[in-house]
Amino acid sequence: MRALNSALAASVLLLGAITAARAQTPNDSARRGETERIRSRIYWPHFEYRLPRMRFDTDRIRMQALERSLERADRLRDRQLELQSRLRGRQFELQDRLRDRRFELQDRLWRRQFDRQDQVWRRNTELHDRLMDRMHERMDRLHELRPFIYRRHSRTI
Repeated sequence: MRALNSALAASVLLLGAITAARAQTPNDSARRGETERIRSRIYWPHFEYRLPRMRFDTDRIRMQALERSLERADRLRDRQLELQSRLRGRQFELQDRLRDRRFELQDRLWRRQFDRQDQVWRRNTELHDRLMDRMHERMDRLHELRPFIYRRHSRTI
């Protein structure tokens, strides 16, 4: 029984060692400096950065970015021109409405003022006509009382 237990323990240890060995990652060739020991000193890791051999087509990437930015600038310019033309149309429309309203108000004011002046003039002419009528009536009554001769160079009423 004891031999069986020791064989079982040995097999468990062996399996554990195998799984532990599998769990370890292989040495990274880019990190060789980490594992180097010289004269029993441990040096800080020196990383060797290796670029992949694939080459970027930077000219094509740059041209695509430029084309995209130019297309975006064109879209923005077109949108801005469209908005400006819309605003200009709206602005001219508003200016026309304002001008029409201003002329309408000026005409109304002028008509009102002209109406007032016309009313004053008509009232004055009416008053003047009434006064003239009264004066002529007086002259007629006076003439009936005592007739007078209009002289050539004299003043009359």
